Amino acid sequence: MRTRADSFASRVVAAAARPARPWLHITVSSRVARFLVAAGARPAPARRGGNLRNAAWSGADLTGADLDGADLTGADLTGAHLTGAHLEGALLTGAHLIGADLNGAHLTGAHLVGADLIGAHLVGADLNGAHLKSSIGLTQSQVNSALEETNTPNCLEGL
Repeated sequence: MRTRADSFASRVVAAAARPARPWLHITVSSRVARFLVAAGARPAPARRGGNLRNAAWSGADLTGADLDGADLTGADLTGAHLTGAHLEGALLTGAHLIGADLNGAHLTGAHLVGADLIGAHLVGADLNGAHLKSSIGLTQSQVNSALEETNTPNCLEGL
């Protein structure tokens, strides 16, 4: 009889979250990925132009994640913690960023066309050259909070 420690799920969580193996890369469904992130595993940095379309990362802790150039079109990042994340040139077209923590995030040249930014926190976010045309729920106070904390010029594209 297998003990709880021998279960498949506990072995996968232990393998994915073990800091002694930072090179361990596994491919799993979005449901299993959410489980692993909740258990402490960190997603691997996306390769430049990595395809993460429609990824389900609602509530995920992606603090400081390197997602430069990633294709996050239509991704669900509702309530995700993206503090200090690197999203330079990322495609976030139609992404759901409702209530996401983007404080200090690097969004230089990111494409946020049609992204849902209702309640997103942007204090200190670098929006230099970000494409914000047709963004949903983006308020002037959100833009001001980004501008006050960074050297982002007040010439955001699409506003």
